[in-house]
Amino acid sequence: MGDRDRMEENDQPYNIFRDQKFWDALGGTEEDDALADFRETDAGAPYMWMLGRIILDFNYAEHQLKALFWGYFSDSFEAGHALTTALGSTTVTAILRDAVKRSGEPQEVLKRIDFAGQAFDICRANRNALAHSMTVERYDDDSSVWIRASRKLDYHQTQMKITLKDMFRVSREVAETARFILALQMRRNMLIRGSNVLPDLPDYYEKPTRLISKDINLANEAKKLGLHPSGE
Repeated sequence: MGDRDRMEENDQPYNIFRDQKFWDALGGTEEDDALADFRETDAGAPYMWMLGRIILDFNYAEHQLKALFWGYFSDSFEAGHALTTALGSTTVTAILRDAVKRSGEPQEVLKRIDFAGQAFDICRANRNALAHSMTVERYDDDSSVWIRASRKLDYHQTQMKITLKDMFRVSREVAETARFILALQMRRNMLIRGSNVLPDLPDYYEKPTRLISKDINLANEAKKLGLHPSGE
């Protein structure tokens, strides 16, 4: 029986941070887990797993969006790649809509391109809000708080209260958006290649929703506790 099997006794999921070999390799001890960030605990592990899934699925959606872009500017992978290498996703989405409008595509295609662009923008905002967080803390038994730097002045941070249900929702929305864009991209490729039979346009789905974030003034919070604005 291997180390992983031994760590899964009593149906407990394997957690590398409970593995003494992990701490030995780092020169630390298992007791260091008590000082670990929430993301390194058993309760935080599902959030980290979902974060990885969201990031990977978003990368796939972004690739399909760019591939769809290429289909309206060039049938060459190399030429299309050169066009999008220096362009951000926001620019690609804006130019893509104009290109589709000028291509003579049916109105139903343009409507779906609009929908795909809006859905993708929301997915990107949610992905960035999660991926750019500096740390994750436990809020209660059912939720966590994701903290990232604020665009405002010093002593500010942006926080989001997130449940695992929220993470699954974001993951599902990113995957649905990727599939929707892929269907449009495959249809465009078949049209370019002169196919006489084109697949049906993808069905609409419920548009993604943005995660709710709140800007926190740490100086004000510190003052309430009688502390210096810097928290000292």
